[in-house]
Amino acid sequence: MLSENALLILNILEKQNGDPITAKKLSNQIGISERSIKSYMNEVSDFCEQSGCILIRKSGVGFSLQLTKEGEEAFIEEKNRYKDNISRESRINYILYILLTGWTTYTITLFADELQVSRNVISNDLNYIEPILTQFGLQLNRVTGKGIILLGDEFTKRKAFKRFCKNGISSGDVINSSDYRLSLQEETRIVSSYGKENLKNAVNIIKKIEQKNVFYYTDYSFQMIVEYLTIQIMRMRQRNYISVFPQFELNKIVLENITIQFLEVKNIFETECNIHISIEEEKYLMWILRSGDFQNRCIIDNKIENICENMIHYLKEVIGIELSETEELYQSLKQFIPSSFIRVKYGFEIKNPFFEDVKTIYPGIFSISYSLEWYYKKYIGTLPNEHELSFLSLFIGGAIKRSNYKIKIVLMSNCGFVITNIIAKRLEDKMKQIEIISILSTEEKSKLSLFEYDLVVYVGCCCDETIGEGIEYVEISSIVNQSDIDKITQSYFNRIRIKSSKEGNFFLSLFPKELMFYKKECLDREELISFLCKKMYDKGYVKKQYEEEVMKREMMCSTFIGNGIAIPHGSHQSILSSGIAVLKLEEPVFWGEDEVELVFLLAIHFQNIELTRKFFKIFTELVENKVEELKSCKTVEELEHILEVSF
Repeated sequence: MLSENALLILNILEKQNGDPITAKKLSNQIGISERSIKSYMNEVSDFCEQSGCILIRKSGVGFSLQLTKEGEEAFIEEKNRYKDNISRESRINYILYILLTGWTTYTITLFADELQVSRNVISNDLNYIEPILTQFGLQLNRVTGKGIILLGDEFTKRKAFKRFCKNGISSGDVINSSDYRLSLQEETRIVSSYGKENLKNAVNIIKKIEQKNVFYYTDYSFQMIVEYLTIQIMRMRQRNYISVFPQFELNKIVLENITIQFLEVKNIFETECNIHISIEEEKYLMWILRSGDFQNRCIIDNKIENICENMIHYLKEVIGIELSETEELYQSLKQFIPSSFIRVKYGFEIKNPFFEDVKTIYPGIFSISYSLEWYYKKYIGTLPNEHELSFLSLFIGGAIKRSNYKIKIVLMSNCGFVITNIIAKRLEDKMKQIEIISILSTEEKSKLSLFEYDLVVYVGCCCDETIGEGIEYVEISSIVNQSDIDKITQSYFNRIRIKSSKEGNFFLSLFPKELMFYKKECLDREELISFLCKKMYDKGYVKKQYEEEVMKREMMCSTFIGNGIAIPHGSHQSILSSGIAVLKLEEPVFWGEDEVELVFLLAIHFQNIELTRKFFKIFTELVENKVEELKSCKTVEELEHILEVSF
C-alpha cells in the first residue's frame, strides 16, 4: 500500500510520459523537501519492482517511469484506493478554516483522524502553510500536547478567510438571493464556508444600503463586498470582534476623496442581523463599502482628477499614443482609482472576472501597467496586486482602441498595383482605425526602412525571405474577411508599438551580457530571485536590500505576466544603475500557481518617463514577438544573439 506522497510522485512521473524530472522539481510540486523526495523514492522503487514498472534514475538528470501493462493495472488500483480521500488542497483549506475560526483543541492527531491521513501528512501540510501565514501577518503556534493555535489580530484573520478559504467545508442550500450579480457558484461556495443565514443577511444589507443611498455596485464589487460582509457577520456571531480598527496614514489627497458617507448603515445592519455593531466594527463595514466600484458615477473633486490626468499623460509618453482626448479612460480612472486605493491600502482583494482574458488580449499592456505601481506607492505607500493592474490594463486597452490614433500599415503584395489598391480600399473601409501609408511589392522590400509603420500586412502566403529577415508581418487573404481584420487587430495590440527611436546603445546598456544567464539545474522561485539579485548587487546595479524588496513584492502579488514569463522587481530607491537580468531555465519552475521559464529581473526607475518608454519599446517587442525564440535557447550565447539581433 503506497503512502500519499509516494502516490503523488507516481502521478507526476506518469504525466511526464517518460521524460525525466529532478528531485528538486518534484519537491516544489508536492511541497516537501528534496530529502523527503529521495526517501519516498525508495517506496516508489519497491512498488515498481513488485508491479513490473521500470523506475529509471540518472544522476544529474532525474527520475523517469516506464509503465508496463501489469504495472498500469497496479497503479490504477492504488489510485482507486485513494480516490475517496480528501485532496491536499481541500485538506489545507479545511486546516486553515479550523485554525482561523479559533479552535484551540485541534492537534496533529485530531486533524489526521478527521481527514483520514497520517500525522506525517498533516505535519507536511502545516510546514507548507506556515511561511505563507507568516508573510500574511499571522503566526502558527504549536503547543505540544495542547494543540495548534493561529495568532494574529481579527482584522488580518478576516482577510485571511477571504484569501485562503476558497472551497466550502460543508454542504448547504443556496439562498436564491435573486440578485444577478451573485453567481450560483459563488453563492454556493460562500454558503458552504460561512453559513446560509449570514450570506442572506449580507445580501439584504447591501441591497438596502444601495436603495437608501441611490447607488449600485458593479458585479465584481458586489461579490467582493458580499463575501467580506458575510465573514464579518459570521465572526461577530462567534463573538470575535475587531477591538481597534487600523487607521492607516493615507495621503491627504486620497483621504479627502474616498470618505464617502453612507446613510443609515448602522441601523440597517443592526435591524437585519439583530446584532449590536460597535464603533470599530462600523468603521470596518464603512471601509468595505467604500472599497467597491459603482455602476453609477460618483462626484470626485479636482485632486483625484489631477492624479488621473497625470496617469494619462504618463501613459501617453510611455506608449506614444494620444490618450488625453479619450474621455472614457479619464472617467474610468476617476471611478476606479479611489476605491482601488482603499482596497490596496486595507488589503481587500477583488477579483477581475476578465483577468485571464486581459493577459491573453492585452499582454503588452498588462506588462506596461506594472509601471503604474509607483502612483500607488506615492499616494498610499502600498503596491497593487495583479487583479488591480489588470483592471487598469482593460481601461488602457479600451482607450487605445477608441483613440484617434491610426495604425500605420505598409501593405505588401505581388497581385499587381491595381488589385492591391482595391484590397487597400477594402481594408480602410472595414477598419477605420488604420492608415495605409505605402503599398509595396516584394521586390521593393528594401524601401520598408524608409517608413515609420506599426505593421506590415502581406496579401497571400509568404515566408521570412519574401518580406525580409527579422520583419514582423501579418498574412491576410485578398477578400479581406473578418478573420483578416481580427488578425491585424490582435497583432497590433500584441505589439503596442512605442515611439520609434534609435535604441541600439540603450539596449546594450539595459541588457548587459554580464546579466544574462541559462540555468540547467532546477531552482525554486526564491532561489532564482536570490541568485539574480546577488548578481545585480555584485555588479553594482542595486543595493543589498533589493533582494528583500523583490521577495516582499512577490509575496504580495505574483509578477507572472503570462506565456511563461515573470518580471520580478523591487523599489526604485534601491536601484543604483538601470539594468535587467535575464534568466532562461531549462525546465519551467512554479511561480506561485503558474509555471515560468523566462525571468526578467527589472531594475528600472519607472518615474523616468524617457527610460520607461525606451524599456517598454524593447520589452513589448520581446514578450510578444520573440518569446518562442527565447524559450528555445539552450545556451547563454543563443540568448545573447537573439536579444542582440532583435534591436
